Amino acid sequence: MSFPNADSLNALESKELSDQGQNSLERRSFVPYRFSKSRGPKVTIAIGIISENQVGADFVRPTIMLACDSQTTYPGGAKRLDAQKLAVVSFTNGDILVAQSGFTELGDKAIENMQRMAAGKSIESYETITKIAQESVRDVRDHQISLNRQIVTDWDAFFWEKHQLSLLIAFYFEKKPYLYTINIHRCVAVPSRDKFEAIGTGQYLAIFLLGEYQAIDPAFEYPFPIAVAVTGKTADNVDGCGKPVQVGHVYPMPAHLEESYKITKQPFPQSLAAIITKSYVEVVGKELEAAERKTAKSQKSKLLATLKRSSNKYFSKVMKRVNNEFGIKPPTSSEPSSSPS
Repeated sequence: MSFPNADSLNALESKELSDQGQNSLERRSFVPYRFSKSRGPKVTIAIGIISENQVGADFVRPTIMLACDSQTTYPGGAKRLDAQKLAVVSFTNGDILVAQSGFTELGDKAIENMQRMAAGKSIESYETITKIAQESVRDVRDHQISLNRQIVTDWDAFFWEKHQLSLLIAFYFEKKPYLYTINIHRCVAVPSRDKFEAIGTGQYLAIFLLGEYQAIDPAFEYPFPIAVAVTGKTADNVDGCGKPVQVGHVYPMPAHLEESYKITKQPFPQSLAAIITKSYVEVVGKELEAAERKTAKSQKSKLLATLKRSSNKYFSKVMKRVNNEFGIKPPTSSEPSSSPS
């Protein structure tokens, strides 16, 4: 009994490609997932997660978690891994948390502007914060324009490609969570439409990973380890990002403390913010890495078995069509198998 050779299989494959408006020479080339170098300064990654009820060892509370990497890359390729890209901005009646991504010097100045404008000011509404953020970033933008007015003709390229800056702003007002992004190109605070947000070169990979974790933990009850895992994986795979991971959180005034403020008739903060100690972040990171190493071997064997099974199903269908195309009768169980003489 004869079976189709490689030429007949190739002929059938060429026919299938032709039916789809392609040809056998057209192939998509795949490269490792790593972003190419940008023409301007390398930007980084920062993410935000809104947790309706963060679950801890002995508490449950709503929280917004921000996380970012610590790498700063200078012209020429020199790198620093100790950049502080998370900051707390304090008003008289509450704190907000800000993460930056992009040109570090511009980001530091924008946050410094926010801290200066917030000092001695009360949060009257969520717009109090968004207006200060917009004014702070716009001040940095206007200063750059005044310095470079004589030499720059394309401001879109200047701010969007060569002097990128984005901020991620998290806070609570009247128990409601707010997560905003703002960039130096538009200077407009944009609210997040989802429970998570990301800025920087690694934002698309981070958003994909956050979506994967949301499928497992829809309410983001465990935002701390998720923030560490997503930021760490993004830093490992995106050019311009680097560990260690920094994490901070902001949350509304706990009910029992709010009652104490009411008894003393003192105005209580709308929200409290803090940057989590580096050692705590490292503990979570090591736990996640250990678990990933432990499960890597079993996942590899399961994936290999899945690949084999799906490949066999594909070739089974191909052989069936080849047999029909060339009029070849497939062997039956009663026919003896041929062996080489």
